[in-house]
Amino acid sequence: MEKPNHRLFLVMIMVTFAFSGWVNVEPALFDLLLIGLFVIACLARLMMFNRPLLLPLFLLWAYVLSNLWSMYGVDHFGDSFYYLAITGYLNVLWFTIIGVTNRFGEQGRNAIIWGYVAAGVASAVSGIAAYWGVLPLQEFFLYLGRVKGLFKDPNVFGPFLVPIAMLSIMQLISAVKRSHQLFWLFSFLVTTVATLLSYSRAAWMNYIVSFLLLFALLILIGKKKESARRLLYLFVGSCVTVVLLLVLLNTETVGGMMAERFKLQKYDEDRFATQTNILDHFEDYMIGVGPGQSERLANYAPHSLYVRVLGENGIFGFTVLMGFLALTLFRSFYMSIYTKHRIAILCTACLVGLYVNSIVIDTLHWRHFWILLAIPWTFSTEGSRLTTSKGGTL
Repeated sequence: MEKPNHRLFLVMIMVTFAFSGWVNVEPALFDLLLIGLFVIACLARLMMFNRPLLLPLFLLWAYVLSNLWSMYGVDHFGDSFYYLAITGYLNVLWFTIIGVTNRFGEQGRNAIIWGYVAAGVASAVSGIAAYWGVLPLQEFFLYLGRVKGLFKDPNVFGPFLVPIAMLSIMQLISAVKRSHQLFWLFSFLVTTVATLLSYSRAAWMNYIVSFLLLFALLILIGKKKESARRLLYLFVGSCVTVVLLLVLLNTETVGGMMAERFKLQKYDEDRFATQTNILDHFEDYMIGVGPGQSERLANYAPHSLYVRVLGENGIFGFTVLMGFLALTLFRSFYMSIYTKHRIAILCTACLVGLYVNSIVIDTLHWRHFWILLAIPWTFSTEGSRLTTSKGGTL
């Protein structure tokens, strides 16, 4: 029987992740609550870990070591240390998610996911309402005519919603109760529309990649008798999405902004020039220029996870982090095949979407990136293969 203090801790987890979509101030309330959760979990021994975690932990700490190594001789040590501290905090986020989920199993994972869904839907609804003038204080929810919800940047807000939109599709496929169907339909529509209105080209690319891969995995990995039904949902979902896009594009505001966003922007040239500049200086800084120092080297953010890591942490740092990302994706794909759990399948599709997203946007310090990187390590090859959403299990 579940202890009362354990139930309270699960509620605390869900509440904490319900604030993961309100990050327009630093440190965000989510960060403070997460650190509190970590401390409580450590003191009360509410985390548990297994042997497969040793290799990813080794790669992560090797990456942290490469950051320390590359800081040798940096001119702006304070800025570099602050950037490294954020990376360290995100490692703690990753570690905490795995620890509490291994301890509480499906209940722990559901608490995190329900909190994440609540955060995304609330931020999406507020952003859409502000965009159409229903809510005041548009400058709080919009940035240069682009929806950013409760985020600082539309380029982070859009990708944050993609996993929720994909989860909503999966839940629609299996939902039995009408109330559940209506909720997940609403969730899908608002997160899809908000992703579109973020006018983030990288988020759109992320959405398309995740969407296509999700259904490919569902059809290939799922039970054969369910494949036809999933193909039907794919067709219906695609039609609904296309109709929704056509309706929005026919409005003057959205159509005009979409046409503008598909043009090559002036800052696109600056981004590519910065990436080239950083790579040109690579031979001079084989161990890296130090965490957070790309902007000082090139006077502009690199806007690429891969270019930033290679330039700031050198060959060693780049190699170990890419090894960690590849290992996590392999783990997610393996768990998708072995458990057939919809969250493992979802995570696989969304990780690929984020990896593609990372080519043109620096995602290293995105909180939801590290949430997704943690989830594949919360599954075990032991125990039952949970695939049903009945009884509150996603």
